[in-house]
Amino acid sequence: HTPDNVVYTGTHDNDTTIGWLRGEDLESDLRGEEQCALERQNFLNYINTNGNKLEDLDACWQMIALALGSVAKTAIIPLQDILGLDSSSRMNRPGTQRLDNWAWRMTPEQLDEINSPKIHDRLRTLLWRYGRL
Repeated sequence: HTPDNVVYTGTHDNDTTIGWLRGEDLESDLRGEEQCALERQNFLNYINTNGNKLEDLDACWQMIALALGSVAKTAIIPLQDILGLDSSSRMNRPGTQRLDNWAWRMTPEQLDEINSPKIHDRLRTLLWRYGRL
């Protein structure tokens, strides 16, 4: 990365990080199951685990930390990743006309969860650590 890059754990057009880690929404991925499995394994190797030692949510937060720790001036973390949501909370599946496309909305309960000390403190710590407050 360079400072003029934008880094993100995901966009509106791909699966949530938890969904990606679990391989939940492979039918929407044009790269194929084998390529996706290889990418997941490369990520798990990068964070120094085989996937059995970490829960999906811990791996998701490690990806968030990697994005925030980048030298890129802009880091974008979708709410679905901060909340640790799976593929059922995916925003968009490009090229489809599914009824649930673009239907995800954060609930009042999820807003409360983001403001809970558990998530708030974890996110604030990472933002402070990487100079993004």
